[in-house]
Amino acid sequence: MRWSIGSLAENWNPFHPDGNELDFRETLDAMSYWPFNVDAEGTPTANPDFVLEATQTEDPFTVTYTLNPEAVWHSGEPITAEDYRANWEATNGLNPEFQVVTTEGTNLIT
Repeated sequence: MRWSIGSLAENWNPFHPDGNELDFRETLDAMSYWPFNVDAEGTPTANPDFVLEATQTEDPFTVTYTLNPEAVWHSGEPITAEDYRANWEATNGLNPEFQVVTTEGTNLIT
């Protein structure tokens, strides 16, 4: 496959300001796997390769993911709840050492 792009980002982290270029993000999306698939209407569904179930409750608002215990990173290491926690800690805006494009959504998690 050949894909015409104007430039690659300065780093491979789309959450960081230097890694959040459109061409790069579209290239990364095509090469990566995600815990949710989004259909043509924009409706997300759990990707069972990574998330077996996603549920929510309202009082208090809580979202619970049941992770697929067979899910692994490219390295073969298991994908765990600690990975989700680390992502949240890096993108919620509380640690000034982490530069992020936006904290929208992650700043609401307690």
